[in-house]
Amino acid sequence: MTRPQFEIAEETREVVNVAERSSGSQFRFVMQGPSVRESEWQAVLETVRTLEPVPRYLVASGSLLPGVPEDFYGRLSHLAAERDIRLIVDTSGVPLRHAVGPGTFLIKPNLNEFRELSGSSGGAFSDFFLEGAAASLVAAGRTRAVVISMGAGGAIVATERGSSRITA
Repeated sequence: MTRPQFEIAEETREVVNVAERSSGSQFRFVMQGPSVRESEWQAVLETVRTLEPVPRYLVASGSLLPGVPEDFYGRLSHLAAERDIRLIVDTSGVPLRHAVGPGTFLIKPNLNEFRELSGSSGGAFSDFFLEGAAASLVAAGRTRAVVISMGAGGAIVATERGSSRITA
């Protein structure tokens, strides 16, 4: 299968990662991306709507570019449900809230992104709280799986079979 390619009027964005050796710290400089026209993001949806053969999985990740509606990943979720595609989404904020839907197979927020999604205020979270909140999204049919990445703290995984913590 050939990969679809999309042309947009503006240049793509740049991301620069810098590793500082003495401390081991990483610094990420993410430049704002180009503005995308409605016809350009609609072309992506149309491609998913008509893609043959139908893929088993579709991964959607990252922040949305200016011009792309905040519910874009939600629209992908509905298309995925129509075409029996398992949609995996890794994003944050309002786009993540829209992403949980009928065709979303898995969401992969980090701890802060999940805190925002669940509407929780700051502070420490117990594994019990995280597992319960993630399991409630699955039980409500908003996604079939949740993986909350927590860096050195491991990850919380919730599926229809239950939830657990994976150590790093």
